[in-house]
Amino acid sequence: RSLLARFFGSEVMIVPSHAIPRPSELDAPEGCWVQVLRPVSYPTTAGGDWKAYPHMASKDSWKQAMGARAGAFGEYLERMGLWIQECKICVQVGRGMRADFGGHVGGPYHFKDLGRVSLPDGCPIDALRHELWQSLLIPGGAVRFNHADGAVELLRGDAPPASVTGCAASTVGAQPLSLPIDLGGQRRPAAVEDFPPVEVLPEENVWFTVGEMIGQPTARGGDLSSCPFFASRGAWKMAIAPTAPRVSKLLARYSVWPECNVCNRSLGWEDHIPAAKHYDALMAMLVPREPIVQSAKRFWQYWDVPGGCVRFNHVHGRVQILRGAPPQRDGNYPTKSFPRAEDLAAMSGGGGGVAAPSSSSGLPPAALLRPPGAAPPGGAAAPTAPPLAI
Repeated sequence: RSLLARFFGSEVMIVPSHAIPRPSELDAPEGCWVQVLRPVSYPTTAGGDWKAYPHMASKDSWKQAMGARAGAFGEYLERMGLWIQECKICVQVGRGMRADFGGHVGGPYHFKDLGRVSLPDGCPIDALRHELWQSLLIPGGAVRFNHADGAVELLRGDAPPASVTGCAASTVGAQPLSLPIDLGGQRRPAAVEDFPPVEVLPEENVWFTVGEMIGQPTARGGDLSSCPFFASRGAWKMAIAPTAPRVSKLLARYSVWPECNVCNRSLGWEDHIPAAKHYDALMAMLVPREPIVQSAKRFWQYWDVPGGCVRFNHVHGRVQILRGAPPQRDGNYPTKSFPRAEDLAAMSGGGGGVAAPSSSSGLPPAALLRPPGAAPPGGAAAPTAPPLAI
């Protein structure tokens, strides 16, 4: 009992639980950290360093214990529409996440980085663990994950005090996906507007980008494993879900009812694209170690509509429209970003000609599918969007 008291610290309330509740479900005072998942193992000797913990005995034991725990933590956040974008440990050595939280934490590189950065030989874990919390604000409170032993704690209250251990150090790690960011770390429009119709396009035989990509690979020449939106079924669903119904609505304008050319399904396209079965079929068709920018070229789906064409990319989610005769599928047509409303008005001389859509339908320039910082064709490197401050 005394060993547990020293290990946990007197400020933590221990609540046995097999599932992580929401903050509103806690029967505890506001501002108090409540343990909802116990550590995955305990030290075999009082005051032991990392060698005294069974889950750190090998890479396999680490993966089985901590990978599963981190996966449960990540799934808990995903159910609330939240996503962990960076690992508190690995960011210190300049390493990003190329998998979901469970896959990353359970992996060998994270295990090595944790040992090098935070767990020196001979230093008791209970003297270090308070520095190893990854804390995240969630609706109604906060939640934190301990990178040393996998304990999960929850706090109820709208404004967790900065003095609480571990909360001030890392409060921005998961962001609501309704905010204007995506899983690849790039900004996208916060509001969900309808895609413009093909008849408002100012030029013929040009693909105008009206829907942004849902993310980018994290490494130059990276394959599907470098795309955060492919990390799990949940990550895919959250990333692509805002785009699919907008494509369906645009096509319905022309009485076109889409069928998925990946799965050969015809019912409920907007619900099918974010679903697990579509994700699994897409994963089976993508080639490991093939650069995702090459893979994406094979996954355009086209729909001819009166006056033009609509296309959607099943890999990165980009949506483009073209005005004119039905295009050749392998034709070399120029691409442009959809003009802003004021630009369309200027093209038409302020009246007559091409009708300008409402100001809410103008979209910012779409980025090419390329690693962050890579130079676009014929130009300088595109600036990376600044981090979103919460």
